[in-house]
Amino acid sequence: MELVTSFAPNLILFNVCRFFVMLFNGGKHCVCNPFFMENLPDRHRMWVATVVTYSPTYILLSLAAYLCGDWRTLARFSSALTLVPLVLLFFVYDTPRWLILKGRDVEAEEAALAIKKWDAKITDELREKFHQAIKAESDRQKAQQMAMKHKYNVLDIFKSWTLTKYDIVFSTSLFSASFVSYGVAYNMDAIAGNVYVNVIILGGARYAINIIAALVELNFKNVGRRLLHITTIAVIVLLMAALMLTEFLIHPELMALKKARMEGRPVNSAIETISLVTRYAALLAAAMCTEVFVLDAVQPSELFPTPIRSGGNALIQVFNRLGTICSPLAFIPAAGWPAAPYLLMTLTSLADLVLYSMWIPETRGKPLPDKMPADMKEEEPDGNPLLISATTTPDDEEPQARARHLGGH
Repeated sequence: MELVTSFAPNLILFNVCRFFVMLFNGGKHCVCNPFFMENLPDRHRMWVATVVTYSPTYILLSLAAYLCGDWRTLARFSSALTLVPLVLLFFVYDTPRWLILKGRDVEAEEAALAIKKWDAKITDELREKFHQAIKAESDRQKAQQMAMKHKYNVLDIFKSWTLTKYDIVFSTSLFSASFVSYGVAYNMDAIAGNVYVNVIILGGARYAINIIAALVELNFKNVGRRLLHITTIAVIVLLMAALMLTEFLIHPELMALKKARMEGRPVNSAIETISLVTRYAALLAAAMCTEVFVLDAVQPSELFPTPIRSGGNALIQVFNRLGTICSPLAFIPAAGWPAAPYLLMTLTSLADLVLYSMWIPETRGKPLPDKMPADMKEEEPDGNPLLISATTTPDDEEPQARARHLGGH
């Protein structure tokens, strides 16, 4: 569809084509995020998701757009790039966790061994160990499914208050992050400075924040998902509140400064300094949202049980898109009250901060849940760590404790 878009003769057909491009792009998000998390060990989920992210593409896409020269060529170039992951997908295994749940034990064993080949030599003893572990896990899953009253779907999220809370929080969080991030990005003309320079600063700041967060999370065990999320959102709230207060107090002076610059007249140095600070504050707040996007890709997959993991991610992604849709409209209320856009961004971010702080637990070091709350029994283990994707890795310092927690041997 990306290729078809490049041949669109008018705006209507262009929008129709883009609708389907984004429809399938959204589907890709719903599938890839859970798949990504199920294949990565716990200690590597955050840093990999942080480094391999959208931020570098801000700069790369700008370079590609410059080289392509027009949007049609850029669309054809981006469609050609999608051939690379399309080919690579033929070499990817479904996760053992999912295959066992679907009753495909032989494929689950092949997938588990293929994953294990990356860090160990596959011996006959290890192969037999995997075979027995998968058989035991398969028998356990079959017994659970026999006891289930029905097959689960996304609507079952709302039959559990715990899962409903998760959905509310991450939906709010993604809406807020999209609203702030793209609200600033799509309204660069409302921010001091050159638009193109601001975009470059935003892209660079996003990736710098990603790298810093990845290093901190990887090297400090006491820094978990909760601390990163709460700290990030708290900074965004403070920055947006400061911008709101600035616009409320000295908006006429800022407008006078902008006019003086355009006319080449002398400017007030104090107001110019404040304008510069507000510029970087707005860009920093938008850049901080990149970490929220990463956390909201990792944590939902760590909290939603396997039967509704993809459905849960799909549901919260709707609000991600809704925030993106609303973000270009963020600065329209500024015509009536200059501080209004920043007030809206402050309120959405504050809602994220409050709800997340109340309802979301720490997930670092915890196994991915397989069972719905209605099927949970305290005496039952949640799965075998040997084959359930990557709950443990050879370099974990407490594999035995984690194995006991998971019911492993």
